[in-house]
Amino acid sequence: MIGRLVEAAARRAERADATLHTDETLVLGVRDGRVVHAEASQEAGTSLRVVAGGRQGTAGASEADDTTLVELALASAAVGEPVELLLPGPAPLPRVLTHVPRAAAADVRDLEDLATTVTARLARSGRSVGVTVERSVGSVHLANSRGVEAGYDVTRVALEVELAQAGDDPPRPLVAHLAGADLPAPAELEALVLDLERRAAWSARTAAAPRGGVPVLLLPGAVAALLAPVRAALLGRTVVAGASPLGEAAGTRRFHADFTLRDEPLLDGRPASRPVDDEGVVCWSQALVEGGVVRGFLWDLETGANAGRPATGHARRGTFGKPRTAFSNLVVAPGELSFEALLDRVHDGLVVDAVGGTASIASSGAFQLPVLAGWRLEAGEIAGRVEDAGILGNVFDVLTRLIGVGRDLAWHGSVAAPPLVVDGIVVGPA
Repeated sequence: MIGRLVEAAARRAERADATLHTDETLVLGVRDGRVVHAEASQEAGTSLRVVAGGRQGTAGASEADDTTLVELALASAAVGEPVELLLPGPAPLPRVLTHVPRAAAADVRDLEDLATTVTARLARSGRSVGVTVERSVGSVHLANSRGVEAGYDVTRVALEVELAQAGDDPPRPLVAHLAGADLPAPAELEALVLDLERRAAWSARTAAAPRGGVPVLLLPGAVAALLAPVRAALLGRTVVAGASPLGEAAGTRRFHADFTLRDEPLLDGRPASRPVDDEGVVCWSQALVEGGVVRGFLWDLETGANAGRPATGHARRGTFGKPRTAFSNLVVAPGELSFEALLDRVHDGLVVDAVGGTASIASSGAFQLPVLAGWRLEAGEIAGRVEDAGILGNVFDVLTRLIGVGRDLAWHGSVAAPPLVVDGIVVGPA
């Protein structure tokens, strides 16, 4: 279908490419062992791009015949921006696991069994346990006028667990996540339960938050949240727009020597793995920051052409609009320290698990965020959960002052990070 659409477009345009995305999703919500929400949805969308008269045009539809899409794309190109767009040619795709048959076959009963298993492990008097399980099955097909025609199937299972004390007002749940191409293994569920139980034990008491600049242990969820401006700064379109704080930093050290960041699309079974991007560019591992040194940026075909850089295989496209650069699996390299050693590095300070308001982090890296889940650390021991605490600073500064990197990675969606100890983040009221 996609190949035929591209052939039809190429007869009337200099270049053309297209993608077809399909997705079928089940979502189940369980609260304290009872199903409270169930939803099923199906989506399919075709996106066509043409270059006609040296100008780019796009068209998309969930249901439309080839002739209509071609006419819409050509009409868009008539008023589109001039563009130099070199489409990739055919190339062998790398092998990467993105689809697991048993996950694709999972039905509502399987999702309910998964949710009730987790609930049973965490249920206690005075607790409320909420579990949301999402299973999606989809496919990506793409083609272009240079002869590329490729595709792959995708499964994804995501689990979110909220553990709260019943009657808390306002609610202050502890949250844990799992996501991957397969149903979670028993060992993964056990690790999730043990992590929640550990954080619940820390929360049995409350403690006054420290104030001023103190050492802070950022757990993986907080690390993933604070990476938002770094991610934006490493996108080619941000560099081209002159809005990236790292735009002139390639080859220079801008972070601590213990900070390494890679984009890894070829990890088997991870949430955003893929062999090829939505423009037909083959994917490979990308070094973004190595030993604190900025090594590169992510480029799609258009932004790469504007900057004189080759595309890196990171284009994503929805049904409508042109492709945009997007990360796959973002991985912060682990260090060598155990969790106990990280606590010793902090000694007296704060442990931060989750922060709110991450959308308000400035592109410059400046942040002032409430701590949704955090604990006071005194003499290397957890003293209790803090309330009315916030952290402020600048992400690009924070990542120059690491004094400890944990050895254990945890995944939050498509971001994997270890715990990080920072030598001083300002803590104040939320």
